[in-house]
Amino acid sequence: MRVPLFLRVLNGAMARHPLIAATGFCTFKAGSADAFTQTVLEKREKLDLSRLGIFLAFGCVYQGLFQYFLWVKVWERIWPGSLKREVCSKIVATNLCDPIIMLPMFYVFQEGFTTKNIDVRELVVPAMNKYYDNCYRDIAVSWSTWFPGHFVTYWIMPIHLRIPWVACASFGYVCILSSMRGSEHLAHPESLDARDTVEVAPEKHHHHELDEPG
Repeated sequence: MRVPLFLRVLNGAMARHPLIAATGFCTFKAGSADAFTQTVLEKREKLDLSRLGIFLAFGCVYQGLFQYFLWVKVWERIWPGSLKREVCSKIVATNLCDPIIMLPMFYVFQEGFTTKNIDVRELVVPAMNKYYDNCYRDIAVSWSTWFPGHFVTYWIMPIHLRIPWVACASFGYVCILSSMRGSEHLAHPESLDARDTVEVAPEKHHHHELDEPG
């Protein structure tokens, strides 16, 4: 089957600049997944910009930059190639990183955007308390998605397409994470002001703006 020219050009550009491609795809994916969840799934009248910022920053820093370094640089040095043993090792290692690194980092990002606090020492304890309260369900959702998903990542995808593939495939996972955990920052309503929301639909009720999702 002949590959369209624009796809060949895009693939070539991504192969030449894999880090830029990974970061760009993941940032856009994470933000668009949260915006979709807020406006379509939760049918919010206002787009919560503080919540959106959590997902944009998390998509850029962890899902783009950190995962590229881990998957492409570290894993390929430890388990190079695509034989069955190497692929299975990378799948297990990647899924073990989620409860150890990915989910705690998400809660730290969420706490930072919620409290507007940049002192990491003051963010870690409340973030880890939230992680501890939610970790069993969060890990179950992550593993049910990514143990099968990463067979494609490591067995089929070339190295420069691994992060973009996961960015596309994880749109649904980020929607789930947004729906499950995105609104938890409303536990700190004093941290929000009028600039943290933007109206996306005509208001029907004026006595509330930021309801908990039903």
